[in-house]
Amino acid sequence: MPFLYTTSFLSFITMPEKEPGIKDFRDLSKAVLSTKFKCFAPKGTADEDLLLKSNTNHLKILGEAIKLNNWKYGWDEELDDLIDDSTALIMSRQLILLIFGDHIYTDKKISEDSFGVWNIAIALRKNFCCKKQLDTVIFRLLSSGLYKKWFDDEVFLSNLPRKLSRNYIKREISLSFEDLKSSIFILIMGFSLSLIVLLAEIFSVSRFYKRILKLHGIGKRKN
Repeated sequence: MPFLYTTSFLSFITMPEKEPGIKDFRDLSKAVLSTKFKCFAPKGTADEDLLLKSNTNHLKILGEAIKLNNWKYGWDEELDDLIDDSTALIMSRQLILLIFGDHIYTDKKISEDSFGVWNIAIALRKNFCCKKQLDTVIFRLLSSGLYKKWFDDEVFLSNLPRKLSRNYIKREISLSFEDLKSSIFILIMGFSLSLIVLLAEIFSVSRFYKRILKLHGIGKRKN
């Protein structure tokens, strides 16, 4: 038990405390309101208008912040340089994967939350003869996983040159007093309790021996 306690305590104080990340648009809206975060929407899209017209309060607040600060980005910009620890980009999930790669190949976090769903369709002539056959083929491609396989391959190949040419820098995290404050407090409390228990044991043992000596002395007198 002492060994388990020691190892768990040491592993706790070795890692600095991390702030919780942005998980969804509600968290992002709170972070933007507290000026800790920026959120950029793509130029030439309806994302900003959709946020402003949303019936959900935190989405509307996010749209107002984007409009007020003119947080926009263009597709000709280097998005790797734009996004950092305090910046979020609004983008379709497939574009994010094509530009940054999936979670295995990138250090960017893709949120599971979304504020809209857009369907993509193929435009055909009104008198196109083989619409049903085309729908059947597309459905089979999607059901068999061929489209996902092709898309995953494109994600890997499009990000491979950038990943191979990148110089990775190992980030060193230093421990601050704030990180160790709670651990030091627990350690001091543990030492204090141990000292109190030790003094209590010494006092109780001392009284016990005095009582034995006293009883022993009374027994000798009677004899």
